[in-house]
Amino acid sequence: MIAKLSPLQWNSYILLQSYFQLTDAPKDAPAQIIPAEVFRDYIIDVDFRVNKEENGEWQVFAKVHVNWEEPIKTGYRVLVEGVGRFSIQDEDVLEKDKLQNMAYYSTVNIMINRLRAHITELTASSILGAYTLPAIDITDLFKQKAELVATRKAKKSTRKKSHRTA
Repeated sequence: MIAKLSPLQWNSYILLQSYFQLTDAPKDAPAQIIPAEVFRDYIIDVDFRVNKEENGEWQVFAKVHVNWEEPIKTGYRVLVEGVGRFSIQDEDVLEKDKLQNMAYYSTVNIMINRLRAHITELTASSILGAYTLPAIDITDLFKQKAELVATRKAKKSTRKKSHRTA
């Protein structure tokens, strides 16, 4: 099959931060550590932000923390952050749903996949071998993000009201 190119174009990617640490095994850990079992228990924290710039480009920030929550588990501790810049050809003629899907879901997915590749490369030569960020439910991430934004707006609104009455 011949691939049809998308109107979504990935213009640039910048790695902002990359941190990797091999963590100690607890004293009561088994003599042999099975990486797949260790990796499965990691808490993965993902954050992102999508902004449309004045020049028409879409700027997407994404951050992934792996095994960052206390208590830190055996194996790897990873933080990566990056920014991607995207453009959408002929976005003014695209249907609103298609444009929103490209500008948000597709760009965030691309960024998470780029950070996933970086994490795999970062950990590949370590003692437990490469850690590959598992598949992530992007729809759930957007749902959590919307709830977080709504909560922050409500708190901000409450603070403004309390300042006016004071």
